[in-house]
Amino acid sequence: MPKSALALLFHEKVVFDNWTGGRIKGKDALRKAWAPWFANHGDFRFVEEETFIDEKEQKVLYRWLLEWPSFSPSL
Repeated sequence: MPKSALALLFHEKVVFDNWTGGRIKGKDALRKAWAPWFANHGDFRFVEEETFIDEKEQKVLYRWLLEWPSFSPSL
């Protein structure tokens, strides 16, 4: 999936908690927050690991793995 299509996976009212503890609310805010990172951090991709939907509780879990090549040579 192209990085530009990633936002298609999110609801308009998405709440995204990032690795620094920050919270972003809404698809447009998420797209805006991610734009510089996508533009400046090389060739990476997200791989889906698990999707869990609890229709009764109206909850979704989408777990992914970030694959990001190292700029350092391998040992």
